[in-house]
Amino acid sequence: MNGPVSCTGIFQSIHRVYHPAWKRAFGVLKVLPSRTPLQVGYYRNSSFRRKLAELAPQHDGILAHLIRTGDYVRDLPMPRFLEMTDAISLAYGRRARLKSGSLLKSLAYRIEADRLLSYERTAIQSFDISILVSTVDRDHLAQSGDAGKIMICPNGVDLNAFPFSYCPDGRTIVFIGNLTSHQNLDAAVYFAGSILPGIRARHPQARLKLVGRIEGGARQSLERYEGVSVTGTIGSIPDAVRGACAGVCPIRFGAGVQSKLLEYMALGIPAVTSPVGLEGLAAVPDRHLLLASAPQQWIDRIRTLLEDRDRGRELAVAARALMERRYSWSDTTAPLCTAIQQRLNVRRTAA
Repeated sequence: MNGPVSCTGIFQSIHRVYHPAWKRAFGVLKVLPSRTPLQVGYYRNSSFRRKLAELAPQHDGILAHLIRTGDYVRDLPMPRFLEMTDAISLAYGRRARLKSGSLLKSLAYRIEADRLLSYERTAIQSFDISILVSTVDRDHLAQSGDAGKIMICPNGVDLNAFPFSYCPDGRTIVFIGNLTSHQNLDAAVYFAGSILPGIRARHPQARLKLVGRIEGGARQSLERYEGVSVTGTIGSIPDAVRGACAGVCPIRFGAGVQSKLLEYMALGIPAVTSPVGLEGLAAVPDRHLLLASAPQQWIDRIRTLLEDRDRGRELAVAARALMERRYSWSDTTAPLCTAIQQRLNVRRTAA
């Protein structure tokens, strides 16, 4: 599908370019002998490149989302901004070291992680500002000479859309996330298979509620676990998770800031996270949330929240205060908007 489509609110126009499966496969094969990341090849599309070249002169600057689109933008003669979000190479490297899955899959992740690290570091040099959500990602990618090129803009949460309400029902544990992503699906399977049975041994009423987009095969696999329910895509996250005693983030590989934790803490759901999930977040374990690594730690932390409402409320109140102080969208994005505006003003002055 080509051409503009109707839109409201944010954009004046949206243009969609069709990217068929054969082009995706051809793009991967084409870059396979090179050092270009496979995912960059996967998204290369000559029609998209032509459309961008046509539209670019009508604008003062260009903001690219992820390195896949940054590949089209890096050489254009105008202010360029790359919203990287995470260091993808960091997430892929961690996945390669995880002792689960096939050896072939781990090897593929390791090869792609090496390609990504080199590509991400080079991409930073081609943009006025590259945006990451945490200092962990920045430290992974930054090289000498990158000062001023990388800006930290943490994820935020719409506090009006995620109102505080601590009302635990004594049994529900929630996991919010896009379960079509490898890191979220791995975390959900890990929790359902290695942690939930230990919780239910003492609290047979406990259930894990998975909230978010999921594919049919993965849904069927997860629903085979005792005590697991899957909502799929829903209209309202706050409605879907109301009454939860705990929100979990058992991420074992990944990067950036976990939005699910921000949402739990805004809503008043006491959160339990892995060390990887905590990275980049200004939350203090035992004050704003609970930290767990091994399965028995997870079981103990969740049992605490199922049994001790006062402790749960204490964490929930402190976490909401942190969200209001540090993580509202208006606060997290304001410095970025200012920096972009400054770059555009410099261009206009020069012109």
